[in-house]
Order: sequence, then C-alpha cells, then structure tokens
Amino acid sequence: MPEPLEGIRVVEAGIAVVGPIAGVFLADMGAEVIKIETPLGDATRSFRGIGNQNPPEAPGPWMVAANRGKKSLQLDLATPEGQAAVHRLIATADVFLTNFRQDGLVHMGLDEPTLRSVNRRLVYALCSGFGPRGPDAAAAMLDVAVQARGGLLNMIGPPDEAPYVVGSVIGDTAGGMLLALSVMTALVVRERTGVGQRVDTSALGAQLFLQAMEIDHTGLTGHCLSRQGRFSSNINGMYGAYATVDDRLIVLGMVRAKDWPDFCAFCGLADLADHPVWSNVLLRSGFSNVDIGELRDLLAQGVRSHTLQEWVAFLHDRPNIVYGVVQTYDEVLADPQVLANDYVTEIDVSGLGRRRIIGNLVGFSATPASAKTSIPGPGEHNVELLRSVGMSDGEIAALSAQLPTGAQRMIAKQGV
Repeated sequence: MPEPLEGIRVVEAGIAVVGPIAGVFLADMGAEVIKIETPLGDATRSFRGIGNQNPPEAPGPWMVAANRGKKSLQLDLATPEGQAAVHRLIATADVFLTNFRQDGLVHMGLDEPTLRSVNRRLVYALCSGFGPRGPDAAAAMLDVAVQARGGLLNMIGPPDEAPYVVGSVIGDTAGGMLLALSVMTALVVRERTGVGQRVDTSALGAQLFLQAMEIDHTGLTGHCLSRQGRFSSNINGMYGAYATVDDRLIVLGMVRAKDWPDFCAFCGLADLADHPVWSNVLLRSGFSNVDIGELRDLLAQGVRSHTLQEWVAFLHDRPNIVYGVVQTYDEVLADPQVLANDYVTEIDVSGLGRRRIIGNLVGFSATPASAKTSIPGPGEHNVELLRSVGMSDGEIAALSAQLPTGAQRMIAKQGV
C-alpha cells in the first residue's frame, strides 16, 4: 500500500533543526528526501548535548531527530560543478526545502529565480528566522532568540523572577511544523492548478501561531497577559500544576459537577463540595473574574495530602477529570499511552545498538505512513543520486575530488 507522499522528491538544503525537522515529517509521509550536505557535513552530526557519553561513532541526537530517513548528497556548492549537479537533481524534484539565509542561497546557486529556471513546477519552501521582509529579515536566528521575540519566553516562570527558557527547541520545531504544513498546502495547489510556487514562513511566525489565543487576547482587550508560574496566564480557574506529598507535579484542569464531591473528599476538603462559589463548575473553571486565589491555595493543600501514585489511582477511575502528570523524558518514552499509539519507535544506531526515539506521529487509514529510521552517512547516496540524473562515473569522481578525504573514501566505497 503506498504511503501518503510516495513518489514525491524533496531536495533539502538545511541546517540545525527548523528546516531538517520538516524534512523528517515529509520522509515519514513517504517522500524521498535528499539532504544536501556541505563538504564538512551537517554540524549536528557532532553536536552531543548534555550528558551524552555515547561513543564518538554514534550520531548526535539532533542528527537522528532531524535527519532520519533521508538520503545524503555531499557536494561543494561553492563550485560551479557542485551547483550544476544540484540543478540536475532539482530538475527532477517536487520540493526544495531550506532554512538557509537568502545571501547564502544566492552564493550556492539555490535562490528561487535560479531554481525556478530549472524547474517551473517546483515548490520552493523556505523557513527563515524572522520572516522574509522587514528590518531583521536577514538576521541570524537561534531558538532562544525567537522564543524571546515571539513573547513565549516572557510567559514561562514565576511572576516575580526572570523568565525561564522553554526546555525544548520549540521555536525551531514549531517553525519546521509550519514549514511542513505549508509544503503540503503548496503541493495540493500544484495538484489542482499545475503551478509551483514559493512558500515563506518563519520560526517567529510559528511562535505567534502557537500563542494566537493569548496574543489575540491582548490585542482585543488591551490587557497584556503576564506569566503566572504554575498557573495559566489567561484561565482564571483551578487550572494549573500542584505538588503531591512526594513532590511530584500534577496538572489539574476541569473537575465536572458529578465528580466534584468525590474529588473534594479525596483532598480532605469535603466542605468545598457545597461551597457557595466553588461548587459552581463554571466559577472554579475560569469562566468569571472571581478571585481564584483562595481555591488554588486550598487545592494546593489537598493535593499535597496524597502521593502521585495515589492520585493517579484515584483519577484513573474518573475519566472526566482533566489531569496530567508532569513527566520526565524517561517517563514519556515508557508511557503506555505513547506506546499504544506507536509514537515511539526503535532504531539501530551505530555504536549503540537498539534505541528508542520519537517516530511517526500521524495515522492514515488508507495510506499509512511509517517512521523512517535510517541515519545517512555524509555523502552516502552520492553515487546513487547522481547516477539517477544521468551523471557519469567520471563526473561523479570529479565532484568527489572536491570533498575532504574522508568523504572521498566513502564515495569510493559506492563504486566510483
């Protein structure tokens, strides 16, 4: 059975996360994604992160997360020969995907006018840091910078302290999600009209998309929301994180009317069951401007009367109570709900053996997708891909000679 994007060829020239993570999504959907690497290879191959004691031959976690399932073509795009080779590949492609800055794309012969002259039906998709126009259109971007500029950083942490950095590269990853969604939309348009087009999005735009509810609240009311620590910035209810007696955190959302008396009794707060204010589900859930501080303080005491395990046992039998345990990444990878939906997959990693990673997260009933697990070596697919566009072994060998010695050896093993 074909996968959703089977037969679609994507050429990706990206770095770090925001572009490459979009390529992973498209690969999981069945597209052939060709990663263009520089002579030195993608820097994320050697980025190890904190606490990484894996052997040197093991790929970096960022490399795995943002590049699994792709083919690697390693070329020197500073040379006319390297650019000509990529242009031959572009002529066969459906999508060009990138997060390089405009001046770099021009230097490498990967700007839109050049590629459009090679392939008029091409979807040319670019995710920049801060958008294609404006005074900072060409500014360099790292995830924490876009968290700050988009306002997210200001909303994380206690109200009386400096803001906290979000513990994931959410700016980059959200930008990649928006880029992948934009590519899919452009492919639908091309299917209907035959017209390829340029798609522009940005990590900054993705930050605004993630926070549209909160930012629109400020725009519509004139009230600028502020961070509230363990509680929501814009839900004036019990909604928030509470500590158990064993110092684990559990998030409580809505407790409906029929569960409220049992919930109060379990908290040791039986008097709240018929409290004149807090017995009203709308008032305790944030549908008013009533002062919620008293209820939050009482619930903090009540939640601390039990261990996390006791709370989970109680809540498990009451599926209409909205809650969530604040989990570590180890716990996420072992979560029965995560595993039941096949969100985690196992891959063979050089120097490590079998390891668990996040896989395909989307289900299709008629054209199922699958997590792609291979991690390409730099230039691993040079011979295959360049032969596929009609290049001779002599031409491929000449391109190989422009690369560092290690890359030359790898390409030589492929038969050139």
